[in-house]
Order: sequence, then C-alpha cells, then structure tokens
Amino acid sequence: MNIKIPFRLSAIAVVFAVLSATAGVVELDWCTLEVPDVAWSGEDFQIKLTPKEEIPADCNISIHMHHVKGDGKWGGLYQMRPAQNFAGVGKTLVFTFTAKADSNVKEFRPVIFVAPHGNFNKQIKKYAYQKTGIPYRKTEAQLAREAARKRPEGVDFKKSRLSVERLPGPDGRFYRKGDTVTVRVNYHLDPG
Repeated sequence: MNIKIPFRLSAIAVVFAVLSATAGVVELDWCTLEVPDVAWSGEDFQIKLTPKEEIPADCNISIHMHHVKGDGKWGGLYQMRPAQNFAGVGKTLVFTFTAKADSNVKEFRPVIFVAPHGNFNKQIKKYAYQKTGIPYRKTEAQLAREAARKRPEGVDFKKSRLSVERLPGPDGRFYRKGDTVTVRVNYHLDPG
C-alpha cells in the first residue's frame, strides 16, 4: 500500500525535524532529553533527563556516553556515570560528562536506559541518541596552539646534531678564574 503525502506537508515535517534537532530536546514516550548543541573540548557538558512516567522501584536511570572517532568510525564507550535513582515524574536528572581535550572524537552519542540497579545487560527501556550526535569542537585557543605547533609546509627535519664538550683543566683539576678553557665541538651534518 502506497501513501502519498502532499509536498507541503512533507516539507513542514522536514523543517520541524530540523528545528527539533537543533533545539537539543528529544521527546520520548517515557522521558524528555535535553542535549547540548555542541561539546567543547576540555569542558563539561550535561544531558538532562526528565521522566514522564513511573519506573519500577528497583530500577535506576543511566546514561553511557559513546563516541564516533574523528575518522568517522565507531569509537564505543567514552565515559559512563553512576546510575541515578528515580526522583519522580517531572523531576529532572542531570548527567555531567567531560569532553577531554585533544581527543580523537567527531561526535558523542549518549545511550540512555532504565535497568534494575543500573545493570546494562538487564535494560527495560533504552534510547540510543542517533540523530547526528553531539558534535565535538575545539576552542579557538586550542586551534591556534595546534596551528603554531604544526610543521611548516616544505620543511623536512634532518638528523644533524651539535654538542659542546669541556675538556679537563690543567692537571685534571677544575677550572679557576683566569684559566684558559679548551672546548671541543662535536658535530654531525646529515647530508640528506
């Protein structure tokens, strides 16, 4: 069975989906999630979860932060926080994570679940944030430091070396003020 959706209606749906993705709020049947628009390198970011319904008494709510590597490959578990007790319908739980500086991360993907005693293997509710992920961004200062450390184009480092060696003074004793000092310079120039 084919259902045709008028263009105007589908365009409105696409615009709504894009707006809700940038707003950082995800509405699920059992909770509302608030996620940041970006995770800045070296700084903390928070995921806020507000339950819409009761959960069993022996269950906790957990968020495990997964990530996608800089090359686009799945990186797996990045960080996890202790499971939190259910505080009641409408009571927001806050999970704080740290986007470590100089990480090989493209984006973060939280996995949210409810399980007895926070046990990942016994989940009764789950949501894996798959929209586009939470992008990982470096600060302007970090980008400037990286640019300053970067090897200039066309520069090729050689293995040349230079060392200075002090030879022993007269009769093998330490030098005194006014003594003549003999210095040996050792060097190797890489022909390449």
